Formats: sequence, C-alpha cells, structure tokens
Amino acid sequence: MNSEDIKTIIKTATEPVVFNNLLKWQLLDWDISKWKECLGNTKLQFRLGSKKYSKEPQWEKTCEIVKGTFEDFLNFNEENKWLYFDYKYLNQWFIDKFDLRNEISWENYGYSDMKAEDSTIWIGSEGAHTPCHVDTYGFNLVAQLTGRKLWLLFPPNTDLKPTRIPYEESTVYSSINFYCPSETMNDYLSNTNCKKIILEPGQVLFVPNGWWHYVENLELSISINTWIPIDKDHKKRIFEAITLSMVKSLTSCLKNDEQDVLINNAI
Repeated sequence: MNSEDIKTIIKTATEPVVFNNLLKWQLLDWDISKWKECLGNTKLQFRLGSKKYSKEPQWEKTCEIVKGTFEDFLNFNEENKWLYFDYKYLNQWFIDKFDLRNEISWENYGYSDMKAEDSTIWIGSEGAHTPCHVDTYGFNLVAQLTGRKLWLLFPPNTDLKPTRIPYEESTVYSSINFYCPSETMNDYLSNTNCKKIILEPGQVLFVPNGWWHYVENLELSISINTWIPIDKDHKKRIFEAITLSMVKSLTSCLKNDEQDVLINNAI
C-alpha cells in the first residue's frame, strides 16, 4: 500500500487501527544510550506520580513536577513512583536536536506536511499514564518507538462519566480511575466495546476522533504522536470558546492556587 491508500484507510476508518511495518524512522534503531546522547543535559520537566491506590485519577495539576536530565530519569528508582515527560510539543522542546527532529515525518501515512513541528513526545517510566479522556479536536496518530504501551479505547457513545474538572480546552476527561482496579472499572471493561491494544515498538496507532482512551506505560516507553485536524473542528472550537468564557467567569473569584487545581492550561 502507498501513502494515499493509508490515508484513505485513516479517513474512512471508524475504529482504531494499528499499522505495522510502515514506520521507517531511524529512531526505531536507537537504543537507550543513543537517546541519552541525543538529549544530553537538557533539563526535562516530569510529572511525578504514584503507583499506590487512589480513588481519583491522578490529574496533571495534582502531580508534583520535577526537573532532571534524561540520565536522571534513567537513574530514577523511587519506590511506588513514576515519571512522565508527557505531551511536550517538539516546536517548544529539543529545537536543536536535529538528529531527532529530522527523522519525524508522517508522509507514509498520507500527511507529508506533518513533521516534528506538529508532533509531541512522551517519555515515561513503568506505570506512568494519562487519565482516560477524549480529545476534542482532530484524530491521533501515535508512533511507538521504545517499550510497550497499554491502550484502552472506547467508542464515542460510551458513558465514561465525563467531567470538565479539571478543565482543558482540548480534552474531556473521564472521572473513572482506570489506573486503580475497581468494580466500576471492571464493569466498563467487561460490558462495553472496549478495545485493548498493547502498542509495540515500530507500530503506529490511529485513534479516530471522539474515541475515549486510557494510556499506560508497561515499561520505560518513548512515543511520538501528532493530531491531524478535521473539518468539524471549527464547530467544536466555537463550543469550547463558550465553555472557556464560562470557566473564566466561574473561576474569577478563586485564588491562583485554587485555579491551578481546576485548570490544566492557562486561561
């Protein structure tokens, strides 16, 4: 199949698709020592999370932020903790790491104009995860480079107890904590059309617009993704603009630290 065939599959698919043997980035050949050489002494900003039970999901703003190099990350061994350098845009990070940036192109998937500037990188230890959520805009292509990641994906019409707290313009979260096993979570896994995917190095996952997903590192993991805009995004942006106006109004009386708990991105 050529890139246009792949693009047609992506544009017409209504369920997640895993693509094999299409990722030709030399980054797949990088071992950990090569990543350490590339990233060098750059100070990275990690979420520090817990592997212990919690009733609520571990929201971004409830995690401590720690800074360190990639080598510091490799040497991290605090019991029952995880680190996640997540959702970091390459148009803001690693600007001078050309051996990394020049490899990133989504051309094989029909999007030759999408490159490093349009991509984000995710580097995390075992147990690092993103709470279950649905992305507001576009669809998602995820390239797994190192380690394995667990994906739990649910169709758009699944009732996963959505919440706008914490508020984030591009994301609607589920209030269900999929990291910590519970009867509620097991019910959703058993009684919904949940798709469980373990993404392996070299694979690329297509996540259609509107699909809920919970993502967890099963081991040290590095992945890169991009969000591709779609036509109906502009309608959602109008809705989000109205929501943002309401959030500003409702939180204007709060102190800054109280706002920080409720809001993931600055407004």
